[in-house]
Amino acid sequence: MSASPEATPTLSSLWPYLIGDIHGCLNEYLALEARIHQHASQQGATPLIVSVGDLIDRGPDSAGVVAHFYRGEQTGSHHAILGNHELMMLQVIHYLAPWNFEQPGCEWPQQHWTLRELFEQKEGMARYLSWEDYVVTMKALWVGQGGYQTLTSYGMDPEDPLTWNFDPEILSYLLKLPFYWQNNQVVVTHALAQPADLQLIREQLSKPDLDLDSLENLRKAAHSLLWNRNLPTTRPDPERQHVSGHTPLPRVRRWKLMQCIQIDTGCVYGRRLSAYCLATNQSLSVPAQQNYLAGN
Repeated sequence: MSASPEATPTLSSLWPYLIGDIHGCLNEYLALEARIHQHASQQGATPLIVSVGDLIDRGPDSAGVVAHFYRGEQTGSHHAILGNHELMMLQVIHYLAPWNFEQPGCEWPQQHWTLRELFEQKEGMARYLSWEDYVVTMKALWVGQGGYQTLTSYGMDPEDPLTWNFDPEILSYLLKLPFYWQNNQVVVTHALAQPADLQLIREQLSKPDLDLDSLENLRKAAHSLLWNRNLPTTRPDPERQHVSGHTPLPRVRRWKLMQCIQIDTGCVYGRRLSAYCLATNQSLSVPAQQNYLAGN
């Protein structure tokens, strides 16, 4: 298992722009990207666009958003980290459409719990449901939380897993999304990072072999980096600012004492899609075209 690479720009003119949760809102994202390029050009810089995760679900064109970042990853202009919605999708597909994971490069990564492993913990809904009911519930949860729109954007039937056939290159890309991105100034995770979880992820991901206890601790820390909404009581990283998405807010929120910045401004809810420019400490945003959850 390889560590999440440190992304340290080699040129002073390469500026990271950190993007909040896109959730399939391709048109808004492309409008924001145009603003980013204009902003960078005015400063004589080249943008490096980094998504905090949740490229998919709820909005109308998850397939287009993923394809855009996949192409950008190939050219070095874009990066994305894993969001909880990507992991939910992968877990459901892994069980209900397992043939997708038989292609080279699409093997299930050990740092993620499968649905069966989640169920065997007997926490949350799993305490009260049979395995069969748990699978039905988790499928309905993902589809109801935006998976329906993701599957239809790929031309698949949300009610029929037999139609869930993904391009192996795209699936491999999603399976390999890292838990964090960092340079010498900032560390980016999807959700708010607790210091111990961030430290554990950095230490354990670099180890080729983990015993069962270490692997379980790694998965718990990863779960926190994808789902946590509680502000840490100390700085997640003593040397870097911390930027996250996951929790939609009316505006970009800065927590000066904790050196945390939250940049999900709820585009899919009809608000705005925002970016944070590290070099200038500025926020850029564009309005949503509509409230995609309300359908108006």
